Amino acid sequence: MTDGSNNLNELIDDSRIGRFHMGLVLLCGLLLMLDGLDTQVIGYVAPAIVADWKIDRAALGPIFSAGLFGLMLGAFVFGPIADRHGRKSTICACAAIFGVLTIAATAAGSVHQLMLFRFLAGLGLAGAMPNAIALVAEYSPSRVRGRMLTILIYAFSPGAAVGGVLAAWAIPAFGWRAVIVAGGVAPLLLLPVLWRALPESLRFLALRDARHPRIGPTLGRFIPSSSLAGADGPWTTSDMETSASPKLLFADRRAATTLLLWTGFFMNLIVLYFLANYLPTVLSADGVTLKNAVLATALYQVRGIVGGIGVGYLIDRFCASNVLGITLALLVVFIVLIPNAHGDLLLVCIGTFGAGSCIVGGQVGANALAGTIYPTSLRSTGVGWALGMGCFGSVTGPLIVTALLAAHWSITSAFYASMVPALAAAFAFFLIGGAVRRRVGSLAWRIPA
Repeated sequence: MTDGSNNLNELIDDSRIGRFHMGLVLLCGLLLMLDGLDTQVIGYVAPAIVADWKIDRAALGPIFSAGLFGLMLGAFVFGPIADRHGRKSTICACAAIFGVLTIAATAAGSVHQLMLFRFLAGLGLAGAMPNAIALVAEYSPSRVRGRMLTILIYAFSPGAAVGGVLAAWAIPAFGWRAVIVAGGVAPLLLLPVLWRALPESLRFLALRDARHPRIGPTLGRFIPSSSLAGADGPWTTSDMETSASPKLLFADRRAATTLLLWTGFFMNLIVLYFLANYLPTVLSADGVTLKNAVLATALYQVRGIVGGIGVGYLIDRFCASNVLGITLALLVVFIVLIPNAHGDLLLVCIGTFGAGSCIVGGQVGANALAGTIYPTSLRSTGVGWALGMGCFGSVTGPLIVTALLAAHWSITSAFYASMVPALAAAFAFFLIGGAVRRRVGSLAWRIPA
């Protein structure tokens, strides 16, 4: 690069994975763990709230829904904010928001007050994930980007599990409010570390100022000085658009890609939440004992972790959209297998093992794809709006099942019906590859830089 111009995409893609990258994934992963803890904590303390307030269990529904609506709105709002004002400051703001408002929920004395606090906390919770994905994507070499993103995204689930362990220990000793306080204090303790150690996106800085003084020193943290021809810039990226607006998700021939991505997220999360909620019921109806049904459902969740890592490896080597399409098409095989196991525990475990690999792994891969498919100026917006559309699917799924059961469908028939959104998601992801190739004019597209 003797012309004095340094291309950030090339420098990042050629960099070696080292302590800087591992530290970045660790920091963002810790944030997502706490995001997972605070997202799920209300479910863990719900029985204690019912007993403490002497309310009907049906009153919990609006509280859960308020949190989901906050997640939807926050996903739509904080993506564009980050694309305008930076990943780091938005991530820190989201951590502060969901930390403070999670603690504030302990002051609630009624269902309506708790609904309000969960809605507001949901705004911050929703903003953390898309911006962490965008930041890690922008520092990841393209050859390992899929794997780095899937490892990051999986940090959410252990956080949710820790919440259950914490609740089981703390509620009997200290009450349900102590669990919520712990969930809120943790991100506030992490906040100074995030502010001090988290780097801003280099590509974001370059879009704001091609000679930004923070770019050179940040590059020096993971690239040998001999590789930096002009440490004072000007710095360039492969995507020099500077404006950030949700309407740009449909500009420059992106409309087809965006609509297909939203369709894939929406349909896949319908199936994901349906299987997570109704697998024990379906298995019990098929003659499996309740204990084995619960264990098989747990296997579905655990196997999803392995499936996601596998999907991440494959999308680094092959066309990302084809990998996701094939993965979700295979899900249909396991949807058919599970009700036809007729109580055979081995077949049930194979079915749930495969379903978890496909749907949970596919969703993690979809998150990784969303983090790479848009240019820097739209990356947080693109991920946030895709997750927001996915939240619609998570809300819509239970409503569809309720309608089918009200129309006198059996639970097994409703289970078979989940093949329709699974195939729709697979088809949408298959088509994304063609849409991107037509836009960029390349037949070799896998995951864009």
